[in-house]
Amino acid sequence: MASVPIPISSRADFQLALDDAFVAIREWIAKAPRFQTYQEIEVQLGAMKRWTANGRAPTEDERKSITIGPLVLRELDPEPDLDTYEKQEILKACHYYFREWPPEGKPPYA
Repeated sequence: MASVPIPISSRADFQLALDDAFVAIREWIAKAPRFQTYQEIEVQLGAMKRWTANGRAPTEDERKSITIGPLVLRELDPEPDLDTYEKQEILKACHYYFREWPPEGKPPYA
């Protein structure tokens, strides 16, 4: 996995984190292909990727439709090993940056 600063503070870091999130979720799907939560997270990551392609800013409705952070908190291992914890943190960071979508050059929650 790439070294992405958490919390995410730029669009470039968001795109790197999104790539890392795809790697993580695809690893998990390979191990548990019938676990619906993993599939739902992958679908939402795909939407985030499409909605931010080529510098596009997601609409407010698109941003509100993403629920990856709550899914991670509610549905995934509450006491993960370090590797899984780091992957969960990347997923949550992608979710929270996407939901906030601050202007370029401004940190989220400023």
